[in-house]
Amino acid sequence: SPSRGLGDVYKRQDQIQININNFDKAVIFELSGKRVMLSKKTKIDLSKLDKGIYLIKIQDQSGQIYKAKIIKE
Repeated sequence: SPSRGLGDVYKRQDQIQININNFDKAVIFELSGKRVMLSKKTKIDLSKLDKGIYLIKIQDQSGQIYKAKIIKE
């Protein structure tokens, strides 16, 4: 199934709240493609991540993928 963009996610906080029906999991990657985090929770703690730009792929239970960018400052 094609992925849907969520638009940019600009977060200065150390936490993201995901509001997607039937949420399954979220994976956060560095821009290099290296996976840095996998979460099954809708509240994701970013406090351990270094400042920078990350990509997040969110999957719902039907397999639909949503992508967004995280900017941690």
